[in-house]
Amino acid sequence: MQKFNSIIDYLLVAIGLIVTLIMSAQIFCRYVLNESIPWSEEVVRYLFIWMTFLGAAIVLREKQQIRVTYFLDLLPNKVRDRVKDIESLLTRSLILVLAILGLIWLLTSNVAISSSTGAHVNMIIYSALPVTMILSIIFLMTNRGDKKK
Repeated sequence: MQKFNSIIDYLLVAIGLIVTLIMSAQIFCRYVLNESIPWSEEVVRYLFIWMTFLGAAIVLREKQQIRVTYFLDLLPNKVRDRVKDIESLLTRSLILVLAILGLIWLLTSNVAISSSTGAHVNMIIYSALPVTMILSIIFLMTNRGDKKK
């Protein structure tokens, strides 16, 4: 599982580097050469979508999501553990629903072609939700025994 996690981490870093390179090239071309790269903004937009969703999955893997624990910390230990179990069940359920609905959305939406790249928008953008939600489910299932906050 550690190798799989490393691949996802490197993928996220690679996407960030590609975004930086494309935007740097676009800035150089626009302001120095007075020409624009027509596909750059669209590709960067797609990569940002994937970067955001992959980042959300990694946040779940590392259990670093934002939480307000003030009231939870006031509860007795036994009740606190039950509330955490309910929270975990609700989180897993929501992610499963998002994965299923995202897959349905991907398979039933009309095929849209990107204007500047000619790529299928469905496969590039719409697949981000189900793919990363399935990835989140894998992360949550493999981290079940981990007791991090």
